[in-house]
Amino acid sequence: MKRTFAKLAAYMRRELSNTEVKGRDAIYSVCDAMASGMNKMMVGDDGDAMDIDNTEESEWVDLDDGMEEVEDDGSLDVE
Repeated sequence: MKRTFAKLAAYMRRELSNTEVKGRDAIYSVCDAMASGMNKMMVGDDGDAMDIDNTEESEWVDLDDGMEEVEDDGSLDVE
């Protein structure tokens, strides 16, 4: 294993594999994983835009008798 890595290191130094060389092309281009992931979060895997229902009415259900709705002001204070 040590010999293999030594040969690989020598090859990489000789060919300047980690250096951008003007005029050198590559057959394979690495995709931008960050952009691809952001696109999947916003659009979804199937390519259709996500259908988001922003109406608050759909989030609330009728409360049982004797229960009252608690209003949230976003504060972390517990009283």
